Amino acid sequence: MSTFSMTDLMTKSMIDNGDGTFTQRVMANVTSGGIFSNLQHSQDLSLGQLNYSTSIVSNFKVKGLMIHCSQPITETINLYYDDNNGNGYDTLLRKFNFSNNQDSAFYPEGDLYVFGSIGDKIKITCTNNNLVGTIKITLQIEVI
Repeated sequence: MSTFSMTDLMTKSMIDNGDGTFTQRVMANVTSGGIFSNLQHSQDLSLGQLNYSTSIVSNFKVKGLMIHCSQPITETINLYYDDNNGNGYDTLLRKFNFSNNQDSAFYPEGDLYVFGSIGDKIKITCTNNNLVGTIKITLQIEVI
């Protein structure tokens, strides 16, 4: 793992995943319910599918999910609540079927609460059937 200055650790932490990808966590302003965070991750789909997850340490609201690809892709992207009790308890929160698409954004019309337990995760996956492009996702959450 790389070393960062105190400013980097407080504003944006780049985490080397050890597989050629990096995860960026950006802490932003405090909102009405708590801390608002942008969790970012990218994956070169020619090297493998996107399988990003982050542990839940508190209940939170999904504020949005932005997806950007380096070129148009034809893949399936899923946003899951990954329950610690096993796959049978996981919940698909949103599915995107990209067909020669490059960008998309999801902002729930109402509040999308995730009430988690220790060990639960929020997971984002993207197939790599066509082995082209790099996908970048930004998950926006608010701790409640």
